[in-house]
Amino acid sequence: MNDSGMEQPQEMWAAFLKGDDSGLEKLYQLYFDQLYAYGFRYCADAVFVEDAIQDLFIKFINTRHKLTLPVSVKNYLFRSFKNLLIDKLRAEKRLSANDSPFEFTLAVDDTVMEKEQAMLLQQKLQKAMEQLTARQREAIYLRFYENFSYQEISSILDLSPKATYKLMARSIEALRVIYKAGAAIILWALQASFLF
Repeated sequence: MNDSGMEQPQEMWAAFLKGDDSGLEKLYQLYFDQLYAYGFRYCADAVFVEDAIQDLFIKFINTRHKLTLPVSVKNYLFRSFKNLLIDKLRAEKRLSANDSPFEFTLAVDDTVMEKEQAMLLQQKLQKAMEQLTARQREAIYLRFYENFSYQEISSILDLSPKATYKLMARSIEALRVIYKAGAAIILWALQASFLF
């Protein structure tokens, strides 16, 4: 446990690896909502996404003897969940081999600015986001909503760090052109927004 007395994800995972299933149960409770929100952007079928999360954690139990302690538990969970979810979607023919749908909607926090300005910003940014590729939207989601580092995003998207930086730069540049604003304004707008 850390100084605040709260058990950290690394400690929960380490306990699970040593045979304590409560460590995995705590991780399930800690990350379920985030994994669900991420999965729902690939497939808007709540039961399917919930089943996929449960399948992931069952897989961890069944393969515990092969698992190690990751550098970032959250990153490992997201990467593992994405791979399992895509495999399940393809197995059920809900997704072709070349598809990678990823959808999300922006909403601006009303405390950041007046409601009228917030609505205008939300509408303009949402229209701009809809013109990005699914991969670009996913990179922006992981960076600005889940606060993953570029290194972690590269792991989740199965890209090199250099390709991840390029993808993010191209995404922001595309938003800048579509939104007709400077890169600084786009970054501010993304940081002032939250995703639901």
